[in-house]
Amino acid sequence: MAPYFQDHELNQYVERELIPGLADDCIAEFFERFGLLLDASPQSLEKLDAIIAAAGLEPETMYRPIGAYLGKVFCCSDGARWSPSFDRRIGADGYVASRLRLYNSDVDVFALAREALEGSRRLSESFYQLHRPAPSARRSEV
Repeated sequence: MAPYFQDHELNQYVERELIPGLADDCIAEFFERFGLLLDASPQSLEKLDAIIAAAGLEPETMYRPIGAYLGKVFCCSDGARWSPSFDRRIGADGYVASRLRLYNSDVDVFALAREALEGSRRLSESFYQLHRPAPSARRSEV
């Protein structure tokens, strides 16, 4: 039987261990295989998109690390937060279903990563559709 966590324990596990570990796996993988240094900036998504398009990566093995990295970009640039799904169990594959809270909405960054790997949508496109510039940046555009 899969372990069961109390809400606060699972929140800490998802935010501090599981997702950062997956994002770090993505960063390491793309540096080792392609020499790409991912810095959690929105601009890094465009470089990642180019490699995804050219390399033909396997969606089933890469969507979680790439989704976690996309979530890290949202967290760094938009203040998003990770939280576990309502089912507080760890699945048979060792992963907790997680979601990203962004502007009072849930964003399934793992589905967005899968779409990018399957070629139907770019990560940078998904980011810029959901991203809201900081208020100070909006004022300077006026």
